[in-house]
Amino acid sequence: MKKYVYFFGGDLTEGNGKMRDELGGKGAGLAEMCRAGVPVPGGFTITTEVCNIFFDNDRKVPAEVDEGGCGGRAAVVIDVLRSTTSMAAALDAGCREMIPTAGIEEASRLAENLGRSNVILCGERDGRRIEGFDLGNSPGEFVPETVRDRTLIMATSNGTPTINKIKGSSLLLLACFNNISTVYQILQQAGADVVLICAGKQGRFCLEDLLCAGALADLASRKKTTKLGDGSQVALAMYRKHRRNLSQTLAKTQHGAYLVELGFEKDIDRCALVDSTHTVPVFQDGRIVRYLQ
Repeated sequence: MKKYVYFFGGDLTEGNGKMRDELGGKGAGLAEMCRAGVPVPGGFTITTEVCNIFFDNDRKVPAEVDEGGCGGRAAVVIDVLRSTTSMAAALDAGCREMIPTAGIEEASRLAENLGRSNVILCGERDGRRIEGFDLGNSPGEFVPETVRDRTLIMATSNGTPTINKIKGSSLLLLACFNNISTVYQILQQAGADVVLICAGKQGRFCLEDLLCAGALADLASRKKTTKLGDGSQVALAMYRKHRRNLSQTLAKTQHGAYLVELGFEKDIDRCALVDSTHTVPVFQDGRIVRYLQ
């Protein structure tokens, strides 16, 4: 398997000063400094090949999730700000089920087919509640008096389309910082290989989702037999760097700062809470329900 990420720092350093073509001048230099015993703070270098692909692809990370991408593996979708956090909140508040849709038109059509009064329409575009919908995508909106025993139809910008793209997984869990340890426990019980899928934003990288993936990788890394892929190792390194100030870090991400501008500061704090619930949403038969252990 081709290697795209190289770590540097102490005895864990990968690469060396001769790898200028693969790591660039700075990357090769950092690796060589670490190998020479210079106390360089740990980090990672992405290969020049990945950088070339990124710029050749209109500054977008190539989509890696396809219909065959999860075959036989357990999948975990992460959309920290805010879909997967809100889904856990909705189940905590007692909602019966959620139906994720690919977009506004599909959600509206489904609501009419099921009977508008029988469902609650939830969703956002650009962080704001969709006109004509009952709720947006703020976890604080999902309270018992509103959603208990109800069916929710959801259309978010990134989370719900990502969930609907996943095919062929043996298990599909929805993770956030709020439920990360329980997600890991379920994966341990399942015993399958795992693929972590960060929803990102409009096909682009989002730091907050990577950090959450890193939190899961951190739990997994405590088991000596765990093998982490390059992406998970990057996520792990980033999480360990920021885990002591998650709320502040989330607020400074591109999407987090945007939500703060919209007045959703409390959402940031809530999304940054680690292990505040044992509720884990699971996607099965076209619906999101509470995973029952």
